[in-house]
Amino acid sequence: MLARCMSLATYHSTGEFDSPSDYFHYGLSMELYTHFTSPIRRYPDLIAHRQLQAILEGRKSGPMSFEEVSELAELSSQKKYNSKLASDKSGELFLWIFLKEQCEMYEPATVVDIGTESIDVLVLRYGIQIRILEEIFG
Repeated sequence: MLARCMSLATYHSTGEFDSPSDYFHYGLSMELYTHFTSPIRRYPDLIAHRQLQAILEGRKSGPMSFEEVSELAELSSQKKYNSKLASDKSGELFLWIFLKEQCEMYEPATVVDIGTESIDVLVLRYGIQIRILEEIFG
């Protein structure tokens, strides 16, 4: 639930930033940061490995141009966001299906917003925020 407040990580090419301070990782409090895993996990990790391998072998640049890496980074970030959104929404859908099949339930909730025609409540047990329309509560 708390992770929802954090911004989703994105992929970038180092040439996209004007200053090394733009590489700052807030959560780790590190000035310069990069992250990649085994190249079999994600395509951006494979690209990072290929670029680093080229530099370690003494080449002046990697197999992809700055523009190609930037375009790939943007596309990969969008795909990652869409994947996370699909995962979150499918989890919500299955929770709603489960709750719909249950008998009447009463759970403690916290009001998080009051609108002119609705209130939003957070049901901690299920980690969901629900909007209750005025016609339901009167």
